[in-house]
Amino acid sequence: MTDFLALVAALMSADNATRKQAEAAYATYKGEHPQELVLQLVQLLRTGQDAEARAFAPVLLRPLVEVKVGVYDKLDAHAQLALKAQLLEAVAVEPVAHIRRKIGHLIAEVASVSLKFGQQWPELLAAVSTLTTHADALMRETAFDLLAKLAEYVGELLAPHKQEFLTLFTNSLNDSSGEVQIASLKAASSFLLTLEAREELAAFAIIINPMLRIIEALLKAGDEATFREVLSVLVQVAELHPKFFRNNLDDVGRAMVFISSTQDLDADTRELAVEFLLSLAENAGGMEGEELVNDDEDDDFSIISDDAVAQLKSALAKLQAQLPAPVVQAAWSALSGEAQQALAQL
Repeated sequence: MTDFLALVAALMSADNATRKQAEAAYATYKGEHPQELVLQLVQLLRTGQDAEARAFAPVLLRPLVEVKVGVYDKLDAHAQLALKAQLLEAVAVEPVAHIRRKIGHLIAEVASVSLKFGQQWPELLAAVSTLTTHADALMRETAFDLLAKLAEYVGELLAPHKQEFLTLFTNSLNDSSGEVQIASLKAASSFLLTLEAREELAAFAIIINPMLRIIEALLKAGDEATFREVLSVLVQVAELHPKFFRNNLDDVGRAMVFISSTQDLDADTRELAVEFLLSLAENAGGMEGEELVNDDEDDDFSIISDDAVAQLKSALAKLQAQLPAPVVQAAWSALSGEAQQALAQL
């Protein structure tokens, strides 16, 4: 292990010659002893005393377990199981938050490759569920960071547990920790992107108001960087599932108009709010004809009402009147040609 620690230290060296020599040795090691390399990195992650080296271990492991690299399928069954078990233990005990986040990304990568090979990992969701109820808020935050990554990498594994996640997000968006609330909002948004059926989305509409409350709190706190991160994930939801916000268009529209017209906010922040609103308007602009075609559907969630369209028209009019043209144009340009045509019909 001493020689391996020296190799890792050399890989992190600021000296180019030292680092290049170490990279060559690492490549040889990977080619000749892939399983030993993986297990050594796992051991470093679990037992390394130096935080910088521990943080580097998951960075090195992630590309190793990618399907295209071919290292994971060279591991025997015992090594694969050991890797999974050790990662779940590591994320639950690692004291440094940014290292836990790296481990979470690695876990999502391993979950993805496992899925591609048709392998089961029943312990994964159980471990994440346990973390979401941890007494330490920082560990709960880690749990939701991991959930967001799992939704991105292996959303199909989460989808069968929709009711459990609805209960989880309903509670976590009201967590006593603001950081946990934010991580939960991001995870919930990522999870929503995995859903397809309208009735599934409709059930999650109850979390919209807590989401808006979190956005308002961030705005009041002046944390624009985090605010933009949160708004970015909500824009993704609005683009994919604009009807998700159907019953909250008034509140959402007011919030986005307020954000986009607040001169003290950065242009990037204001543009995101415009993009959010335009994504909703895109859907409204194309729904009137669809409503006539689908009159036989009794799913109220699927119909954008005339009142909703009127609200969006009003919001867009306010934007045109209150915002500098470059801000509106930047968000407008982000939309597809089809979206722009739909908006022109409003």
